[in-house]
Amino acid sequence: FSLRPSFFETAGPLDAAPAVRDFFQDLFRGRSRRLHKSPDAWVDHTPFNTLHAAALDRTFPDCTFVLMTRDPIDVFDSYMQQHWSSDAPILTARRLLAVFRRAEEQMRAIDSHRVIRIRLEDLSKDPMEVLSELLNQLGLDMEPMIARKSQEISCAPSLRAARPRSSALTDPAVRRVLSECRAVCGYE
Repeated sequence: FSLRPSFFETAGPLDAAPAVRDFFQDLFRGRSRRLHKSPDAWVDHTPFNTLHAAALDRTFPDCTFVLMTRDPIDVFDSYMQQHWSSDAPILTARRLLAVFRRAEEQMRAIDSHRVIRIRLEDLSKDPMEVLSELLNQLGLDMEPMIARKSQEISCAPSLRAARPRSSALTDPAVRRVLSECRAVCGYE
């Protein structure tokens, strides 16, 4: 399984970074004006952006990347519960492995001082502590809304709610691929 290169990686001599950067700055500036706020930072939380992190780094050279990870076994299990998941669990596991490898490759291309890693499991256990540390690393203040949201997270059901696990987790081939996924993501 392989992932196709992004537009930024194949564009050749065209440097779209300034235009893309200006577009997003204008977009968020306009939204901020409508909200009558002047933000200290803006956040995009599209998970698959990690697959293009090196291009985003070139486009936004002063940004900080916050990489939220989740145990790949839980990611796989969640995928298998979706109506759009593959009927072939081994294909889903291999696809996840390709995605995790690509994301890690992209993150390694960025100065490690600008990458903050957070495990979803840690956030779920102690949201206030994890968010406080994150905001401290980013040089941002804990706003009342963030404090309220962290309380909501701490009251939410466990990540591993009482739902049946995918039977595919018993397949040795799937388990081997998921073990590789866990190693790539730093869970083994």
